[in-house]
Order: sequence, then structure tokens, then C-alpha cells
Amino acid sequence: MAEICTIYTSLYSFMGIDLIITGAFLMATLTFGLSHGKGIKTFKDYALGGPMSTFVLTCSLVATLSQAQTLNGIRGIHRFGFPQFFFYITILFITYFGARVFIARMGEFLGDFSIAESMGRLYGPIARSITALAVLALMMCFVVTQLKVTLEVVHFSLPDMSSSAAYWVALVVGVVVII
Repeated sequence: MAEICTIYTSLYSFMGIDLIITGAFLMATLTFGLSHGKGIKTFKDYALGGPMSTFVLTCSLVATLSQAQTLNGIRGIHRFGFPQFFFYITILFITYFGARVFIARMGEFLGDFSIAESMGRLYGPIARSITALAVLALMMCFVVTQLKVTLEVVHFSLPDMSSSAAYWVALVVGVVVII
């Protein structure tokens, strides 16, 4: 029984160090963001960090997605052999030919950096507002999910903490991340 208490005490102190490091990182991120975010006036400045062409954004997105697909595909090929290789090649061809179809129709969206902006230009301000609210609701769902995971981590890391204090910790972490 004494061994279990010793293990629990050392694990508890180790988690305390993790929480201190995580808290320091969040505070440093908040300080850096608030000090460097004063010159941001538009959504394009916020999202891109300055002027950037649509071509550069597209290349960045394609590189990110293809890297993730390549890593997952190679792991699957080693695990499942030829059927996975055939599936991976099929996905690459579908992606390539699908992009060829979509690229021909993307000219009217050049210069737009959000779906709401494109919808507003095509269908008017009401469609822009509806699209922006729908995207906002979706992002709020993602944030709530992350806050729920944060709450579970706090409950796991500090089992002796009261549930109301744990909720406040999760809420403060969420506010810091959102800001």
C-alpha cells in the first residue's frame, strides 16, 4: 500500500510540473499574441500575416494535404500491401482529376479568403451573414469539444480539485486560447 501512495504522490507532483509548463506556455502565447496583434486591421492580415496571393495559399494547402496523405498511405502500404497501394494510387488519381475539374471553375473566387466573402459576392449580404453564422456555429462546436477535453484533462490531472474549480480552470484556458 505504501508503494502505491509513493507512486501516486510522485505522479501527482509530475503532473503539477506539466501544468506549470502548460500554463507558462499559454501565458507566453497570450502575451506574444496581444503584443504583436495591434497592427492587425483586416481579416486578411489576421489570417495571412500580410499580403499573399491565392496561388501561394493554394500551394501551401496542397503541400499540407499531400504530406498527410503520403505519410498515411506509406504506413498503410507497409501494413496492408498491394490492396492499400492500389487504393492510395486511386485516391491520388481522383484527387488530381477532381482538381482539374474544380480549377476550371475557381477563377471567380480568386482574391476571396473566406467562404462567407465568396457567398456574399455571389449571392448578397444575407447569404454572407448566414454563411458566416454557420461557420461560427461550427467553430464554436469545435471550441466546446476542446474545452470538454481540457476539462477531462484537468479532472484526470488533479483528481482532488472540486468540479466547480475544474470548470473554471477549463473556462480560463478556453478564454486564453480564444484571445
